[in-house]
Amino acid sequence: MPDWTFTRPLLGRGALIWGSARACLAFVNWAVSGFTGPFSLAVTPKAAVWTAAVVGLLGVLELRRRNEHLLLANLGVRQRTLAALATVPAILGELALAMMGTDAAPRG
Repeated sequence: MPDWTFTRPLLGRGALIWGSARACLAFVNWAVSGFTGPFSLAVTPKAAVWTAAVVGLLGVLELRRRNEHLLLANLGVRQRTLAALATVPAILGELALAMMGTDAAPRG
């Protein structure tokens, strides 16, 4: 586990990536419905898992874009750990949305 100095920005960027991904997903669902239905954040549990996985991947790509993965690798932090840390905000956000019961999630 990296030091809090490195972990805090990674978690913050993970939260921003998750928020952007959820907003895009909600807009695409709304657009597919023909802009007629209500704007909803509800997704199936499978889609929530895929969203968290995509956020983890995008978080690792962001680290690689900034070349921070090299610094953290020199400090002994594996890329799997970085991917897990980038995914944490998405998992917590999806759990929070599921507990709030945003809407009736579509089945399927």
